[in-house]
Amino acid sequence: MKKLYILALFAFAVSSVNAQTYLAKDFDDNSATSGGWTINEPTPATTSSLTWTTSTAGGAPNAYGMMKNYNGSGNEAVESWLISPSVDLSTSTTPLLSFKSAVAYDGDALEVLISTNYDGTSDPSSQGTWSALNPTMPLNSGTWFEWVSSGNVDLSAYNTAGVYIAFKYTGTSTDGSTWEVDDIVVNETGAVIPPSKSIYDIQYSVAGNGDSPENGNTVISGGVVTGIKSNGSYFIQNGSGPWTGIYVYDLNNTVAIGDSVTFTCVVTEFSGLTELTNITGFNIASSGNTVVKTTVTTGAALAEMYEGVLVNVPVTNCTVATNGFGEWTINDGSGDCIVDDFLLGTTYNAVVGGPYDVTGIIDYAFGSFLMQPRTLADIITSVGIDETGKLPALIYPNPVNQFVNIEAPANSIVAILSIEGKTVFTTTTSNAVEMIDISSLKVGSYIVSISNNNAFSTQILIKK
Repeated sequence: MKKLYILALFAFAVSSVNAQTYLAKDFDDNSATSGGWTINEPTPATTSSLTWTTSTAGGAPNAYGMMKNYNGSGNEAVESWLISPSVDLSTSTTPLLSFKSAVAYDGDALEVLISTNYDGTSDPSSQGTWSALNPTMPLNSGTWFEWVSSGNVDLSAYNTAGVYIAFKYTGTSTDGSTWEVDDIVVNETGAVIPPSKSIYDIQYSVAGNGDSPENGNTVISGGVVTGIKSNGSYFIQNGSGPWTGIYVYDLNNTVAIGDSVTFTCVVTEFSGLTELTNITGFNIASSGNTVVKTTVTTGAALAEMYEGVLVNVPVTNCTVATNGFGEWTINDGSGDCIVDDFLLGTTYNAVVGGPYDVTGIIDYAFGSFLMQPRTLADIITSVGIDETGKLPALIYPNPVNQFVNIEAPANSIVAILSIEGKTVFTTTTSNAVEMIDISSLKVGSYIVSISNNNAFSTQILIKK
């Protein structure tokens, strides 16, 4: 089954290639065979179009080489070689091979081979001695279609004329990956290709000030857009959990929530906020993607590890109503969390009470972390506050070790929920004071929801 969540597909120019360039292929002319490159297929696919070709799929600004064996309804057995022209390395000192590649779907790895005795035209599976090179290649178990640099592969063992480099693709009738290759260069300096870094790699920090270990570095990164500021800059996320979101200061490219974007950027620390700046090689790989919200407690939400992350507090109360700056406070018993209206673009008039279900991106501004809902749909009241009366109810002792008393009208419905929003206990009271054994519950904070007809009460219970 093909993944819907696809990251990557973009191209950027190879830099720092000096005059001693022995081979270069960037596919920008939309030809896989220009410049003396050839395709040799010991096992051709039945569908003639399933051969080495070029593509700009995903909105890439320039073409790249591509090979696949999926015909739209199934896979076809194929062995296809993309072979360079003869390369003369006899005068080279330390020739270096570099390229970038991307992959998706299950199938064999793309082989990168070299020969000094191939005749240039025969079946490469039976003519010429081919040796495997060992470049860095992406794995189809990782993020699909994420460009990965090969690194600089030393070819100094092949300082001779008549060198051929080949990319060998193998697919079967039951599976086959889609492989993409670009910016193939052999020279004395190698290509200066920024390293690919996930958001986690950029954000995870053990520094006391939270600065990124990549601060100041140029990297390739990307993720799914989760929120957009009024000036067009945006937040992206890759995966879920701590350290998976980040702010992108990009005023030149237009995005929508759900776009999967990739680019080259500079990691920058600005007033305590980690940002991706100087965006180049921008590409939207796909749209309409979703990001899994990370469930947190109010006390944990406003922390460095959740900077830029889309989080959700499923059950909480408003403890401080909206002030003149559009800020209000929620607390599920674990600590205060400030909710702001900067991304929302309008003031949300929260009132003391609850329960609330709040989603937002954790932002950092003016020395403080804030939770930023993106739309009104990110703020849910489990019951209509205006239409529901407050139920007179007490829970005691609190904190509690084993037995808790629920004092409420008879026939009240009691639900105890974990901070993550999972119901762990329910009952209906038969007396004005109901004693409940909670010794089986783990130590921690819980939400106690008590309802009777149209009246409702939500309180925090601490299990010690």
